[in-house]
Amino acid sequence: MLFCVSGSDARQTTSLPGRDKKLTTCKASGKVVSRSKEKLSISLDAGSCDNGRSSAAHKMSCLSAEGRSWACEFSKEAKLPAQVFFPVARSD
Repeated sequence: MLFCVSGSDARQTTSLPGRDKKLTTCKASGKVVSRSKEKLSISLDAGSCDNGRSSAAHKMSCLSAEGRSWACEFSKEAKLPAQVFFPVARSD
Protein backbone atom coordinates (compact mmCIF):
# COMPACT_ATOMS: atom_id res chain seq x y z
CA MET A 1 0.00 0.00 0.00
CA LEU A 2 1.17 3.50 -0.72
CA PHE A 3 -0.26 6.95 -0.69
CA CYS A 4 0.89 10.23 -2.18
CA VAL A 5 -0.13 13.78 -1.32
CA SER A 6 0.60 16.73 -3.59
CA GLY A 7 -0.96 20.04 -2.60
CA SER A 8 -4.61 19.26 -1.91
CA ASP A 9 -4.68 16.10 -4.05
CA ALA A 10 -4.24 12.58 -2.64
CA ARG A 11 -3.81 9.17 -4.26
CA GLN A 12 -3.77 5.68 -2.77
CA THR A 13 -2.65 2.40 -4.35
CA THR A 14 -3.38 -0.86 -2.57
CA SER A 15 -2.37 -4.37 -3.66
CA LEU A 16 -4.54 -7.12 -2.22
CA PRO A 17 -4.40 -10.90 -2.66
CA GLY A 18 -7.12 -12.23 -4.92
CA ARG A 19 -8.91 -15.55 -4.76
CA ASP A 20 -6.47 -17.11 -7.22
CA LYS A 21 -3.53 -15.82 -5.13
CA LYS A 22 -2.71 -13.14 -7.74
CA LEU A 23 -2.37 -9.58 -6.47
CA THR A 24 -5.14 -7.18 -7.35
CA THR A 25 -4.23 -3.50 -7.46
CA CYS A 26 -6.81 -0.89 -6.49
CA LYS A 27 -6.35 2.85 -7.00
CA ALA A 28 -8.29 5.73 -5.49
CA SER A 29 -7.92 9.48 -5.49
CA GLY A 30 -9.29 12.18 -3.26
CA LYS A 31 -8.54 15.36 -1.35
CA VAL A 32 -6.54 16.44 1.66
CA VAL A 33 -9.10 17.57 4.25
CA SER A 34 -6.53 19.04 6.65
CA ARG A 35 -2.78 18.96 7.07
CA SER A 36 -0.21 20.13 9.59
CA LYS A 37 3.27 18.95 10.53
CA GLU A 38 1.73 16.50 12.98
CA LYS A 39 -1.63 15.48 11.47
CA LEU A 40 -2.98 14.57 8.06
CA SER A 41 -6.59 13.85 7.14
CA ILE A 42 -7.55 12.56 3.69
CA SER A 43 -10.91 11.76 2.09
CA LEU A 44 -10.67 9.25 -0.77
CA ASP A 45 -13.36 8.65 -3.38
CA ALA A 46 -14.42 5.19 -4.51
CA GLY A 47 -11.66 3.67 -6.61
CA SER A 48 -11.20 1.01 -9.24
CA CYS A 49 -9.33 -2.28 -9.20
CA ASP A 50 -7.57 -4.03 -12.05
CA ASN A 51 -9.88 -7.06 -11.65
CA GLY A 52 -12.94 -4.95 -12.49
CA ARG A 53 -14.13 -4.51 -8.90
CA SER A 54 -14.22 -1.23 -7.02
CA SER A 55 -13.01 0.02 -3.66
CA ALA A 56 -15.24 1.98 -1.29
CA ALA A 57 -14.86 5.67 -0.56
CA HIS A 58 -13.12 6.07 2.79
CA LYS A 59 -11.22 8.38 5.11
CA MET A 60 -7.64 8.17 6.29
CA SER A 61 -6.34 9.91 9.44
CA CYS A 62 -2.61 10.05 10.13
CA LEU A 63 -0.33 11.22 12.93
CA SER A 64 3.34 12.02 12.41
CA ALA A 65 5.85 9.81 14.21
CA GLU A 66 8.64 12.30 14.84
CA GLY A 67 8.59 13.38 11.18
CA ARG A 68 10.04 10.04 10.03
CA SER A 69 6.79 8.18 9.34
CA TRP A 70 3.01 8.47 9.41
CA ALA A 71 0.81 6.23 11.55
CA CYS A 72 -2.49 6.04 9.65
CA GLU A 73 -5.92 4.70 10.51
CA PHE A 74 -8.70 4.06 8.02
CA SER A 75 -12.47 4.36 8.27
CA LYS A 76 -14.29 1.02 8.37
CA GLU A 77 -15.45 1.41 4.74
CA ALA A 78 -11.87 0.89 3.57
CA LYS A 79 -11.79 -2.73 4.82
CA LEU A 80 -8.05 -2.30 5.43
CA PRO A 81 -5.89 -3.04 8.49
CA ALA A 82 -6.71 -0.86 11.49
CA GLN A 83 -3.36 0.94 11.39
CA VAL A 84 -0.52 1.18 8.90
CA PHE A 85 2.85 2.92 9.18
CA PHE A 86 4.24 4.73 6.14
CA PRO A 87 7.81 6.04 5.92
CA VAL A 88 8.08 9.68 4.93
CA ALA A 89 9.40 10.32 1.43
CA ARG A 90 9.66 13.79 -0.01
CA SER A 91 10.33 14.96 -3.54
CA ASP A 92 11.52 18.49 -4.12
